[in-house]
Amino acid sequence: MDIIKSEDLIEQSKFHVTSRTEPSPLNIENYGELVQAFKELSERYSEGKIDTNNYKEAKKTKATLNKLIKALKEKRIELARPYEQPVIDFKNDVKNLIDILTVATSHIDFGIKTIDAQERNFKEQQVQKLINEIGFNFPDIDNELIQIHKDWLNRSTSQIKIERDIQNDFQVLDGQRKSLEADISTVETIANMSNADAAGWVAMLKSGTKVEEVARQIAEVNKAQQEAVKQHEIHGENVIDKDTGEVVAKAKKMVISANLTDKQANYIESYLKRENVEYLMNTEVE
Repeated sequence: MDIIKSEDLIEQSKFHVTSRTEPSPLNIENYGELVQAFKELSERYSEGKIDTNNYKEAKKTKATLNKLIKALKEKRIELARPYEQPVIDFKNDVKNLIDILTVATSHIDFGIKTIDAQERNFKEQQVQKLINEIGFNFPDIDNELIQIHKDWLNRSTSQIKIERDIQNDFQVLDGQRKSLEADISTVETIANMSNADAAGWVAMLKSGTKVEEVARQIAEVNKAQQEAVKQHEIHGENVIDKDTGEVVAKAKKMVISANLTDKQANYIESYLKRENVEYLMNTEVE
């Protein structure tokens, strides 16, 4: 079957309408006279000009005018039909042609979208292969952390650009990993120097807290613990009023085990420091 070229279709669409003799104009010979007479009649019975004297005459005139209106409408339909029907037929023919073409474009659109979807799925598989290949150079980064960009699946996006983007994404993640490892090392060093368990502080760091803030909190806890040791050496097991220096209660040793969030643990530590309570925290990350 011969394939119809689009330019041939455009040429064929320049259809020709069968010519015929133009219909004669429809003229009302006494149109001007009728307009003048109707206006005078309308003025005669305008608002406020009907009373008991011309009431019967007005009713009779109204009935006559209604018959005349009906006759004019019927004549308009009768004479206009031969002029209107060819236009109606022409519009229906053109609509039929458009409907046929619309069905054709729908079929084409479905086919194009199907192929586009197939190509995108194939390209997505190829992109994943590229991610896995480039990922060999970054063994410490999980390939699943690389998100496929939408534009990578476009037909117009070159493989060179995709490879460059993937390489850049791996480098960014690797840089973040190295930075976190350096921060963890810093926190562990500070914690060890303060004789503190580093696990909880490292967990806080991994949750998003800046290394500077973690270091500051370690220093605060260490300072509070040193002060508690000092007070214990001076006062033993007694609880001392910080304002007066008087012994207000005998201290009790208590062991508590609880599952806390970083925020809750920090709150409890703040309270213990504020109350000058000697404490030792052992943090285990599950």
